[in-house]
Amino acid sequence: MSANYTVTASATALGTINAKAVTLTAPSVTKTYDGGLTYSTTGSDLTALSGSLVGGDTVSAATIAYLDKNAGVNKSVTLNSATVSDGNGGLNYNVTLAGNSTSSIGTRALTLA
Repeated sequence: MSANYTVTASATALGTINAKAVTLTAPSVTKTYDGGLTYSTTGSDLTALSGSLVGGDTVSAATIAYLDKNAGVNKSVTLNSATVSDGNGGLNYNVTLAGNSTSSIGTRALTLA
């Protein structure tokens, strides 16, 4: 049947590659009470954030902050920034950042003399 058709290849075809929409949600994190709102991200946090990226792309840096400084469970955090390493300055993705309300701040032990 292929004898009935003529196929012409064109090297000038144009296409569009759209950025992939992803929502990066802060992982549930824990720290010991230190009177501040900041949290230092770990390698496992960055790995968790990279889960919705494709082709070996990763989140190489992120900023997470608590909404209040007090010890407790089910604490809310915000994901304020994330750096996507995709070989294209992060432009392969349209990123939405989301926090969580499942994080915690542990109490700090005190020794009274």
